[in-house]
Amino acid sequence: MIKKFVSGMAVLSAMQFTHAATDWTPQLTSLQDSCGNAFHVMGELPKKYQASIIRKGEKQVKDKSGGNNITTTYYLKDSTFFGLPLAALKEDTHDTDLEYKKFSMVFTDTAFMKLRPSFYYVARSETGAYTITADNPKNGTYRDEGIEVTYKNTAIGYEVEIDSNEGMSCNTYLNFDKANKTLSCDMACG
Repeated sequence: MIKKFVSGMAVLSAMQFTHAATDWTPQLTSLQDSCGNAFHVMGELPKKYQASIIRKGEKQVKDKSGGNNITTTYYLKDSTFFGLPLAALKEDTHDTDLEYKKFSMVFTDTAFMKLRPSFYYVARSETGAYTITADNPKNGTYRDEGIEVTYKNTAIGYEVEIDSNEGMSCNTYLNFDKANKTLSCDMACG
């Protein structure tokens, strides 16, 4: 009888310290549409996401132009994106006039590659929109009033360059990097 009680207490005790993974999908899902909020993903995080960050590291490196490349890495514990295990989140920025941001999700394995078809780019203008999906042609140009969109679409991501009549240019890159187990969105406007 005492053995059953002690055994039951051990199981109960172990259960109390087990916790569910933090699902980052709601926070990161906007990246599926045109790399969404890559500039603001790690802004004001709800407490449940903050609790899954076990360490934050920052590295600054001077480049040839005298600017700083800044990489901030958020190391995660028990975290997922669409049910796939996440190891870290990274933000890369550059302190120049060019608005630049690279946001990466670092996975623990390569299963994230199956997510590629669910990521797309929507070129929006005043008169409409054109959607670039994984099954669109490999490259092309879309023109609408006020913008020109040039894109290359591949099995591992896309490259999109948007030029406006006002002289503004923005580039967006989505990359599924199997070797480094990363899914990244790069955005630069200037």
